[in-house]
Amino acid sequence: MSKSLMRRYEGKTLRFGFAFACPDPDARRRITFYLMELALDLA
Repeated sequence: MSKSLMRRYEGKTLRFGFAFACPDPDARRRITFYLMELALDLA
């Protein structure tokens, strides 16, 4: 699926965001780091 999305948006800026609620600040940092790394891998 990610390859077809990349082909569709090839040459265009693809922007997306994410939001989540987590009461544990350490878990929130880990999740945020994971999502940022995932977004960079897809870019």
